[in-house]
Amino acid sequence: MTAKLNHLKTEYSRLENEKNEYEGTITTLQEQHKEDSLRRAKEYKEISNNVVEMNIALKQIRRQHEDLKSENVVDLSKLLANVGKFQELYEKTAEASREELDGKVREFRQKEEESRNRVEEAETRVKQHEEQQEQFLKRVMELEAQLEEIEHLKIQHGHEKEEILKKLDANEAKVLLLEDNLKDVDVLTGLQMNEKIQEVEARWREKLEHEEKESEAV
Repeated sequence: MTAKLNHLKTEYSRLENEKNEYEGTITTLQEQHKEDSLRRAKEYKEISNNVVEMNIALKQIRRQHEDLKSENVVDLSKLLANVGKFQELYEKTAEASREELDGKVREFRQKEEESRNRVEEAETRVKQHEEQQEQFLKRVMELEAQLEEIEHLKIQHGHEKEEILKKLDANEAKVLLLEDNLKDVDVLTGLQMNEKIQEVEARWREKLEHEEKESEAV
């Protein structure tokens, strides 16, 4: 019983260590997830800033175009061609930025899902270990209660055994006393029988003597 209790305590310690390891893993994953989120947020912000800067530049060019158009400083057709080229370049750049951003968003969501799954898996294992620890603790408490009950029964049995031995000693003393009394009774009975026999013999002797005297008188 003690060996089984020690085994359960050892198993409980092992589960406690595994639980701590899983909790450490959860903390690490959460930190990685936080770092990934910050990094992707930074990248998203940079792309957004680039788009904003390009929009500002495009507005500035259009404003300059309007100014130049009103002042007739440069050839309108050439300026429009430049604006068209810039517009085309902007659209290509914006499309590439959107695709890159969408790809990074998908990658971020995928890694976020993987991190969440790993965290959930680790939390599930921790919960399972906690349940196993609770069962082990319950079993250990049951075994300790059984050991305590066994010790109590041993003590109780020792007291009962001691009482029985005392009673046996007392009965043995009574038997010895009874044997002594029986011996005294036997001796007393023998003496009484001898006295009775002597009394009967005396009466018969007296009766015979009386009859002999009567015969002599006749």
